[in-house]
Amino acid sequence: MPEIGWRDRLSELLTRETGERGVVVIGLGHPLKGDDYVGSLIAQDLRRRIRNKSGVSVVDAEDSPENVIGVLSEKRPGLVVLIDSIEAGLEPGSVTLVDLSDTTYPYFGSHSIPLKVLLQMGPETPKTVLLGVQPASCEVGGPLSREVANAEADIVMELGTIFEKAKG
Repeated sequence: MPEIGWRDRLSELLTRETGERGVVVIGLGHPLKGDDYVGSLIAQDLRRRIRNKSGVSVVDAEDSPENVIGVLSEKRPGLVVLIDSIEAGLEPGSVTLVDLSDTTYPYFGSHSIPLKVLLQMGPETPKTVLLGVQPASCEVGGPLSREVANAEADIVMELGTIFEKAKG
């Protein structure tokens, strides 16, 4: 069952952490690993939904999050929202919001550089949260599961609404 409250917590973070500074949303995932690709798919769909929304930058980093260091240096956001599939021991398609500072350092993440290390490479370390989606399968060549596809559609809709309300 999806975690209750991620939407409200993210809305509150946007209000508290961004101020005049914006938010950068970074979608992560490997395109050939089934449900692992969900973060990238969310970023692609969200970018189309919120086109040119002031204060919100959306980046599809796929499986190379190190490619966003330039964006973070340029934008200097107040909040970074990483979106990725995570093994959290929940039902497939469940969504959780985790403060990156609450994760195990430096071993958190399945990418080439641990996410916490990556974010410390920028000019400053903004407040960073991880919006995680529990995968059903990350098998190479596997399809996106029905549960994760449903979560992806819901997340895009909810994030679009949250950003529209937060930025007027």
